[in-house]
Amino acid sequence: MSGSRQANSSLGATRRTACVAVGLVGGLLGAIAPGVGSAAQWSVQPAVSTAVGRDSNPLLAIGTHESTTVASVTPSMRIQGKTERSGVDVGLVLNYRYFSSDQVENRDRQILSFNSFSETSERNKLGLGGEFRRDDLRETVDSAVGVGGGDSDIGLIQADVTRNWRSLRPSWTRAVSERSSVQVSYDFTDVSFDNAAGTGLVDYTDQNLTLTFSHNINPRDSFNVITSNSRYRAPAIDNSTDTSRLLIGIARAFSETSHGSLAVGGSSTRANVANTVDRSTGFVLEANAQEVSDIMELDGTISHDVSPSGIGQSVQSDQLRLRFARGLTPKLSFSLRTTILKNKVLEGSDPSVDRRYYEIEPALDYQWMPQWFFRAAYSYRYQKFDADPTSAASSAVYIGVAYNWRRQFFGR
Repeated sequence: MSGSRQANSSLGATRRTACVAVGLVGGLLGAIAPGVGSAAQWSVQPAVSTAVGRDSNPLLAIGTHESTTVASVTPSMRIQGKTERSGVDVGLVLNYRYFSSDQVENRDRQILSFNSFSETSERNKLGLGGEFRRDDLRETVDSAVGVGGGDSDIGLIQADVTRNWRSLRPSWTRAVSERSSVQVSYDFTDVSFDNAAGTGLVDYTDQNLTLTFSHNINPRDSFNVITSNSRYRAPAIDNSTDTSRLLIGIARAFSETSHGSLAVGGSSTRANVANTVDRSTGFVLEANAQEVSDIMELDGTISHDVSPSGIGQSVQSDQLRLRFARGLTPKLSFSLRTTILKNKVLEGSDPSVDRRYYEIEPALDYQWMPQWFFRAAYSYRYQKFDADPTSAASSAVYIGVAYNWRRQFFGR
């Protein structure tokens, strides 16, 4: 019964949070993309899915653990608006999970993500992206808009901790010539935790200012120079990290529906942890690939960089995030979701931080009717802290059904 009361309380908070977030995003999008209005073509596509399964180790515990039955309900919605010179893409995902075991708390997660742009003149383009999420750190919960990146805390804590993540990413791009452009972007992230007593997690902010120069070598390829400065602050324990980066990269449009980029360089970091100042240098890698076509969707990121974390300091993090889907037959499709993390403190070692975390979920979807889908999925999670000779693993099998409403178009 306590789980039910918690779920009802969380649901009320979810509704209030969603209303505030939707109003805020609407105002921001209206300010940055005024052209996306009555002249735009809009589309709305709601969906809902439900699943039931069995998880061998839901808390990813080392040592004795018990399996549990898991039931989930996930309503979602995608809203898109488009004109010749502007666009908006908003995704809302709500996820509710119920566990048969009394040792595992029921969980609810909410994610509101958005991307927008507006070409204010022939040379100038404004952009705004962001994400408002209320989730936990047990495993990845995808937003409806992209796979994201820079989240180094997935899998870190299996306890009943709620994370409140708020981020905004405004940008300005100016064409300085027919083949060259400059972009200035600012990424602000504010993270707080509920029920985090005794976990070592602390609230933090992270700011990142990036300047990118891009030169088109030909219609498909471009050369990029990227410089950025980030400021990580954990005020409760007075820890801070300042990182400067310089990268050189290339980007290529393989077709009208697919493109990729690769950038490599170096970083210089000054970290103040527990009143001890350390300076370090490192190697930086950023690679991205995206494709959206009639039969395939791909969104992948590989990175090696200094990333913010809720442990009270930035960490050196290797990350791979992939979301892939491809049609096998007119009615059958295959999808794969993968998250791989390897984290380490910037200097020395820390048994509570240095770890490896793997998460992989292949799935098959069968289209029974135009809007009805059946899904069978397998999820595997693995984690090992470097200082611990033992590791933790979890296997889960799910079956479910989803209903996707027809995409509704209106406007222009």
